[in-house]
Amino acid sequence: MKTCIIYGDQSSDHASENYPRVQICDDCVEEDKKLQESAKIVSIGKYDPYFGDTCMFCGNTYEEERQGN
Repeated sequence: MKTCIIYGDQSSDHASENYPRVQICDDCVEEDKKLQESAKIVSIGKYDPYFGDTCMFCGNTYEEERQGN
C-alpha cells in the first residue's frame, strides 16, 4: 500500500481536490505505471494510515494486502 497523489477534479478551486492524496495498493500502482500516458498517479510515497487503509482503485484494504489476498 502506498500513499499517492493522483489527478483529481481539475475544475475545482481547491488544490486538495485537484491532486488528492489517496491510498493505492501495490498491484494498482504497478498497473498504473503500465498505462504511461493515461496514468492517474502523479507521485508515490510511503503508506500513511492518516489517509485511510483502503485502495482508491480496487477497494483492497491494507490488511488484505499484507495477508496476500
